[in-house]
Amino acid sequence: AGEICGAVLEDVSNRLALNGRMPETQAPGEPTLLVVKAMLIAVRLAALPSALILDEPDWGFARDKAIAFVLSVVRHCHERGVPVMLISHKPWWAPMAGSVLSVGKTAPRSERDLFGIRVERV
Repeated sequence: AGEICGAVLEDVSNRLALNGRMPETQAPGEPTLLVVKAMLIAVRLAALPSALILDEPDWGFARDKAIAFVLSVVRHCHERGVPVMLISHKPWWAPMAGSVLSVGKTAPRSERDLFGIRVERV
């Protein structure tokens, strides 16, 4: 997992440097949000899951860092044959996705239901 984490962090740093931006520095002994997220992803990816679900992975990041992080994670997943599902409300992910689904509420189907769920291909 440590190798994957390092590779993800290096990818993110390289992508940000290409955009003229450097990742934030961290206080000694205090990992940044980027480092924590990379460690969590690496631990999960090291187990070679059948799929990786990223729920709002861009939370806490500016757009350029979010894109650099997610693209790096997706690349390392695909290198290992692990498909990725991204859950986000941000519109900038759509052009990068292989497929996009919209999930929404519908009217209840019966008196026992509070609401129904609609899933549509966008």
